Amino acid sequence: MTENPDSQANRLRPVGHAMLAVIIALVLSSFLDARALHKSAVNQPAGTGRDLAMAATGALQGVSNFTQITQIRQGIANVVGLGDKDTINTKVIIPIKAPAPPIVPTKLAKPTKPVVPVKEVFSPQKKMKLYFGGDSLMGTVGLAMEQIGPRTGVMTVEPADFHISTGLNRPDAFNWFSHLTEMLKAEDPDVVSLMFGGNDADAYMSGLPENAKQSEHFGDAVWEQEYRRRVGGMMDLATQKPGRFVIWMGEPQMEESALNEKIIKLNEVYKTEAAKRPGRVIYLDLYSLFSPNGAKYSDTITVGGVKKVVRAPDGVHITMEGGAVVSGEVLKLLARQYDLRNFTPASLSLTG
Repeated sequence: MTENPDSQANRLRPVGHAMLAVIIALVLSSFLDARALHKSAVNQPAGTGRDLAMAATGALQGVSNFTQITQIRQGIANVVGLGDKDTINTKVIIPIKAPAPPIVPTKLAKPTKPVVPVKEVFSPQKKMKLYFGGDSLMGTVGLAMEQIGPRTGVMTVEPADFHISTGLNRPDAFNWFSHLTEMLKAEDPDVVSLMFGGNDADAYMSGLPENAKQSEHFGDAVWEQEYRRRVGGMMDLATQKPGRFVIWMGEPQMEESALNEKIIKLNEVYKTEAAKRPGRVIYLDLYSLFSPNGAKYSDTITVGGVKKVVRAPDGVHITMEGGAVVSGEVLKLLARQYDLRNFTPASLSLTG
């Protein structure tokens, strides 16, 4: 028996309506998410794919803005406290004037005793506040320090502020310049520890100054000039408050030789920029720490006669045990820089 065509049409009509509803929902969703989609396109690695994605999502965002559809999503974001989530912020905040270096007396007319600089005192009654920020390599260092630091009795450690796949090259992906400014205002730490580089080994930079030239190759003169400006700017930004101290951590050796060559270049920038700011910034050489005496890359090092697994299997990241080793070096620096009232760094570990 042949089915009536009208019956077939009646059965298919709801399916067609459902498909149409789905298509309409997808289109509306695309317009609602236009700003977020455009930000995702902007954040992609430089290249043809990024250019095409930016063009497509830019047009979508233009229509969304014109029709005011995007205001619906923005209103919802404002209500839940995510009003700036889709904003692309590429502003590189660099202090116009660097802080003056600490004044240390170097000569007296008739010295009767050696001049000993007075160290700031931290104690159980006046605890030092520490902040650790950076990319994913800072994660285990900050987390280890969260455990070890408070056991000194003379310091508190803010929760590790690490953001995966971020750096100073791409403020469009995550703006560390704005973020650090806000963090310093909110938390007011005494010591700031920073580590970047793993995601900066690339020629492309967003947030360039007006009329600045985009570098063609990582490490060329154009790239280095701008990257130094950003690194030095972060150091000056963190030390605008008199007495605040910055520990800038260099990158450890990388297993992949091509990446490692770039890391060497980055570390040279960090080391020399820190040297320009004596008394305010000190460079902590993790490359030498994890590869003593110029040794080749290894997952392990020996500390106090004990072999420790300090590097992750990916040949890039630092293990928690490695983070504890770095934390020990940080404590040694702090014990030299400040009067920590009988605290001895060697007495602490992740388990001790």
